[in-house]
Amino acid sequence: MVRYAGFDSLRILAAAIVVFSHSFLIAEGVESGEQGQMFTGEILGVYAVMIIFVLSGFPVTDSASASADSSS
Repeated sequence: MVRYAGFDSLRILAAAIVVFSHSFLIAEGVESGEQGQMFTGEILGVYAVMIIFVLSGFPVTDSASASADSSS
């Protein structure tokens, strides 16, 4: 199985952004105070979750592909 260098670091960064984004909702009860939303108009946690899913898809696809190759 191939190990993708840097993916873990990017996933940790994205997870930290999600925690940061949720901290405003937990502390204030609303998401309007989230820093990314104040500057971009969008909640950064949403994009961070998408990044986590995309980055996690690469190893899952690689594993499924290797599994299919070994069974045939």
